[in-house]
Amino acid sequence: MLNEEGLTTGLGGPFIRTKVYWVGFSNHVPTGCPEMHSACPGGRRGDGRYSAKAAAKLLNVSTTTVTRWCRLGKLDTIQGVPFWSSLDQADAGDHRQVARAGTVA
Repeated sequence: MLNEEGLTTGLGGPFIRTKVYWVGFSNHVPTGCPEMHSACPGGRRGDGRYSAKAAAKLLNVSTTTVTRWCRLGKLDTIQGVPFWSSLDQADAGDHRQVARAGTVA
């Protein structure tokens, strides 16, 4: 979009994903749906999805457990590094109950 508008970087080059990311990151520009987890220090994206680490903390289980649930399709997940999972309150309660029972529902 920036390139289509005829805009260039400070050195006159085209905007590529990493340059756009760096400009936003270095200027603390919030983003609604970042692809890079470092843009979400709290572990939650603007679209409400949680990193595996943040989901594990919320569900009081290990990151390994959340990753396994993601791979098994037990969580609504966007695969990436990290996994990004959508958790609503009902899901969170169900998964906490499953975690206490020591099984995967």
